[in-house]
Amino acid sequence: MSSRYRYCGLTLESRYPLPELEVADAEIDADIHIHETRLGSIPSDLEKYGPNWAVGPREGWWWLKNRVFFRIRPGIIEIDPGNVEDSLVRALLLEGPMVMAMIFNDSFCLNAASVAHNGNTIVFCGASGSGRSTAAARLAVQGGRILSDSLARIDVSSINGPSIHPQGSGTLLWPHALVLLGLEDDSGMPVRRDALLRRVKLASVTQPEHVDCIYWRNPHPGTHRVGDEGDEGEQLPSTRQRFARLAAITAGRLWIEPAARSTAHFQWCIDLARNCQMTPAPGNYFY
Repeated sequence: MSSRYRYCGLTLESRYPLPELEVADAEIDADIHIHETRLGSIPSDLEKYGPNWAVGPREGWWWLKNRVFFRIRPGIIEIDPGNVEDSLVRALLLEGPMVMAMIFNDSFCLNAASVAHNGNTIVFCGASGSGRSTAAARLAVQGGRILSDSLARIDVSSINGPSIHPQGSGTLLWPHALVLLGLEDDSGMPVRRDALLRRVKLASVTQPEHVDCIYWRNPHPGTHRVGDEGDEGEQLPSTRQRFARLAAITAGRLWIEPAARSTAHFQWCIDLARNCQMTPAPGNYFY
């Protein structure tokens, strides 16, 4: 028996229960179909291989320490969970494999948390651990509404300008961040059994919101520093600079070329760079 869910503005039809997500209207056509199966060996003829992924024009793979495997094709995610606990499989599914599925769908995300606050939509880009979720959550507890926690899927086709689709999976926060925000350190639900990281449901947006400003903490995962394009708080003046920054902070950027989606990604970056403000984030936005 399958159910339908909403995630990053897409409709998922899944035979694998996803209690982290809101249920979608059963009459809406699914963008991505998810099911559990027994997967064979990883193909040896894909375009590019990484430490836990492999990608080609027609399919991609993502895995965790040879314990759980995901095979991704346009519109389809297959899961071989092995003996891994369900909560961990779900947490993994909603990140790398889902990013890869969106890339095959010509949809692109920023590694970002985002929040609607005081009439503006603010995007905090950064690697995991940079403070992006805490920054968005801090504005949410001050009256804002969460749009995304880790993946900001931005649609550039709207006549009203770029808009972010709600991620819809809650906000992942560590106990010290919960205390900093004035919340109980056991709020929400653990991401997986015995984990300290918790998934918290804060006030959230249910419809796409126009992008007003994009802040970044670091140019790409793995480096926690502001880039060289402008001083802290200074907007990037040229479309070319904004394009380069967006290309660097796109989720799954290493998978785009081997998946044969470079042209679509190039156009997405150009359209977004022409229609949004970007600036390095002052440190106090994140800490």
